[in-house]
Amino acid sequence: MAIEKLLEFWTVDGLFSRAAQLIPTNLPLMNDPKFTSDRENYTGRSWEKETLAKGRPEALAALRGAFEFLENTFFSDDRDWILKTSSPTLSDIEGMTT
Repeated sequence: MAIEKLLEFWTVDGLFSRAAQLIPTNLPLMNDPKFTSDRENYTGRSWEKETLAKGRPEALAALRGAFEFLENTFFSDDRDWILKTSSPTLSDIEGMTT
């Protein structure tokens, strides 16, 4: 279904990267060069602590905007699920994964 693919792309290629930018830089994981190198290779962005800290406000704004979009479009009519189904579908999982 097209909406599932759209939500998958939006979540994986957009929201995931922004959410990852919000990982606190004081976590021990952020001192692991294997982890930061892996994330740099995956996202194509620097994972130096200073770079992440500078991008944090923008990442937070992007995530806030994404969730406002979901709330003001798909869920503005009080539906429980994205496609107005009686139970969750893959579209709901893709839309809420991040």
